[in-house]
Amino acid sequence: MNRLSEVTEQPAGTEPLPDWIAASGLTLFTDQHGMEWARMPVRGHYETHRLATKAFRSWLTRYFLRQGVAYRPSVIREKVALLEALADEERRELSNRSGWSPDRKALWVDLCDDRWRAVRVDAEGWGVVSHPPSLFRRFAHQQPLPEPEQGGDLAELWDFLPPLGSDGDRLLLTCWLAAALVPMPRPILVLVGPHGSAKSTFSTFLRRLLDPSRVELLGRDTRADLPLVFFKHAVPVFDNTDGMTPQEADLFCQAVTGRGIARRKLYTDADEFILSFQRPVVLNGLRLPTNRPDFLDRSLILDLDRLPPERRQVLEHVEREFLGARPRLLGAVLTTLSRALSVLPTVNRQGLSRMADFHLMGRAVAEVVGASTVRFDEAMAQAEARQKRGAFDNTLALTLLLFARQVRRWTGEATDLLQRLHEPAKANQVRQSPEFWPDTPMALGRQLKHLGESLARNGVRVSRVRRATARLIALEYDPAADRVGDDD
Repeated sequence: MNRLSEVTEQPAGTEPLPDWIAASGLTLFTDQHGMEWARMPVRGHYETHRLATKAFRSWLTRYFLRQGVAYRPSVIREKVALLEALADEERRELSNRSGWSPDRKALWVDLCDDRWRAVRVDAEGWGVVSHPPSLFRRFAHQQPLPEPEQGGDLAELWDFLPPLGSDGDRLLLTCWLAAALVPMPRPILVLVGPHGSAKSTFSTFLRRLLDPSRVELLGRDTRADLPLVFFKHAVPVFDNTDGMTPQEADLFCQAVTGRGIARRKLYTDADEFILSFQRPVVLNGLRLPTNRPDFLDRSLILDLDRLPPERRQVLEHVEREFLGARPRLLGAVLTTLSRALSVLPTVNRQGLSRMADFHLMGRAVAEVVGASTVRFDEAMAQAEARQKRGAFDNTLALTLLLFARQVRRWTGEATDLLQRLHEPAKANQVRQSPEFWPDTPMALGRQLKHLGESLARNGVRVSRVRRATARLIALEYDPAADRVGDDD
């Protein structure tokens, strides 16, 4: 019998697992992306690390040193390879900063501190837990949340933020803050205002309250790989967002709704994994970064005014005061969220807006903070009116509306329509900016596809009419929309 036959004839499963695996206290599993992880004891607490990292190899080396054995790096790598094979036996879903327990009975919020503690939140209340389950992945840029304090009041937050336009806006922001910790679709928070309206400070304080990071504000350079940005940042905050490509707008929409985004594991192979997240995204700018209807429908737009001189303060002083208030404010957010979870099953589910999950949670939050569901619905209606107006920052959409109002009905080729639009644009002093204005009839046709939903909400119906020798565009305006526009 040769050596090969000796190997193949040996009964499978007779090789025992090394005793050190059980003795080490390791728990092995793979995450939703097929990556291998370990939960291991470290100085009185438990940490979770990927097996294919220096941090885990160092832990394994130290473990064997405590047993009196010093292995070469090559031997450590062999042992890691064995653990990676064994990790396939259990699967766990890992979250960034906050996530549901597997039974969805409790929400957990990772404090990201060096003791690896987390906050457990449910309908009965919340509390800090020293040994939470392994539910989180961490990234190097993340910083710890403060240990939250009971008895805080979210009304204190308004002392640190620039004034909002109305009580309805404050209610909307309160609801957004509570929903930001819950894995669910919620709108992109868009802060629009002139220079001196404290947009960046506003954004920074929200980031420090929910997801502190060494990289607080993200700029245009970080948008080169948006899926990776959304993957690594639990509350991504984009500063001075002055423009957005259609592709970027689509990715922002996917990031808040949870639609999957395919990514290659390595640039050198064809393997891929699907990224899916529901991020509470914040962005600010002098104006809306895009007028695409799908983006606007998923946005909560808050208008900010330039701060008057008497409201301006030394930033260092405000930051120091905010740092002291953070434990109370975080506790207030957690208390609001817990109470909202307790009443959520009884909240009326009729008449919800397109962002239905957020609308439902908002009604629950409004109820527990002393407002009413009716008041929240009114605030949402005002926010939707801002979405509607935002679409007409697009000069082409505005000119189409003006033209349709004038002619009521029109049918013709794209070439003719493009020519006809110059007159109402000139008469109403609408700038034909290259950013929005098409330079060819074909480009006009593409624009009409994107603007169709926004135009329809403002009474302009766009359709296509086939003829034997041409494909025509038909516009029809509903005069009833004039009355709706006046109410807004």
